[in-house]
Amino acid sequence: HARNVSSSNVSRVDFGPLEAAHARFAAAAGKVGDEQRRVAKGAAPPGAAAALNEKLAYAERRFLSASGLPTRKYFRHVLQAPGLYTGYAPKTLPGVYDAVSAGDWATADAQARVAAERIDAAASFLLAE
Repeated sequence: HARNVSSSNVSRVDFGPLEAAHARFAAAAGKVGDEQRRVAKGAAPPGAAAALNEKLAYAERRFLSASGLPTRKYFRHVLQAPGLYTGYAPKTLPGVYDAVSAGDWATADAQARVAAERIDAAASFLLAE
């Protein structure tokens, strides 16, 4: 199960790209929220509601990694997956969480970059016209 993680070990993981991706996704989500409000007010062109619904439905797929989690290739979602020892209870950023719990700092750093890439992909998808 999870070990105690000292702050000196956590500093081996570069969370900068993940934090930047989070900011970009938050900005994209804000623009989607603006679009949703226009649709709700009836101020959007015909078909905008259907297009927005489709965009939101397909955005979730951008969080999938083609290679899956390092020790569980069948779980591909980088934001959430069942924990290794939690049954089906979810863990957030499972690739990072599992690697940090195992003390595998190189994998934790790599998984933070993978998560950042997938979050950026979702943000770009939401912003695409």
